Amino acid sequence: MAADRACGVSRSLRDPLVSVQVALAVVLGIGATLMLRSLWNLQHVDPGFTPANVLTFRLQTTSKYRALTNGLPYLERMRERVAAIPGVVEVGFAGHLLMSGYSWTTSAHRADRPLAPGTQAPTVGWRFVHGDYFRTLRIPLESGRPFSNADVSKSAQVAIVNETLARQYFDDPSAAVRQRLIVTSGRSGADEPLEIVGVVGDVRHRSLDQPPMPELFRPLTQTFMFPMAMVARTLGPPEQIAAAVRQAAFEIDPCRPRAW
Repeated sequence: MAADRACGVSRSLRDPLVSVQVALAVVLGIGATLMLRSLWNLQHVDPGFTPANVLTFRLQTTSKYRALTNGLPYLERMRERVAAIPGVVEVGFAGHLLMSGYSWTTSAHRADRPLAPGTQAPTVGWRFVHGDYFRTLRIPLESGRPFSNADVSKSAQVAIVNETLARQYFDDPSAAVRQRLIVTSGRSGADEPLEIVGVVGDVRHRSLDQPPMPELFRPLTQTFMFPMAMVARTLGPPEQIAAAVRQAAFEIDPCRPRAW
């Protein structure tokens, strides 16, 4: 007691301070435990794709490639050059990378179920892809077929949907193939009929702690837009080919902005 008084601290003041410290320690301990548990849970969430040995980068091109007539040949040259790099297994393109924070949406409803007056079609994720995108990321094809070279602007307009959309719209994923959707066009804003040609597995595009949303994919050859992101699967560490990819892009277009 004498020591406490000498330091100017009474027992009546010290005891509440100790209680507050203990309470804060308990709160911090509980918070740390919950955080570790959340991290552990996220590490065991299946994202729907295999990120190991995949190099990703964006192609920020000049305006001269922003049309189908010259932009698609540019992307094909890039794909061929990157695919020829030793150690590269598959190459694909997408408008937005997985878990990048960027995602487009559109409205879609079944063609055989017209909307009632005054109602709005459900919102779904909207992505455009090219090349071996699904195979590069090991996103499984559940039903139907992947996009092909025959899916061009003058052919029937097609889409691939994920399993969540197929279940919500058609109950059974396999039943979605060859069905038709009415989708709001990302370019004109008009209603556009699409035939579903395939169903792929769900991917957590937004984050690991959010469930997959219903999504549809369009072939780049029917929905051409820039910029694009490239994904390349490699046999070894993907960073080992980064310099070769930069060099290939620079040789194809020396005026390309260096956005890496």
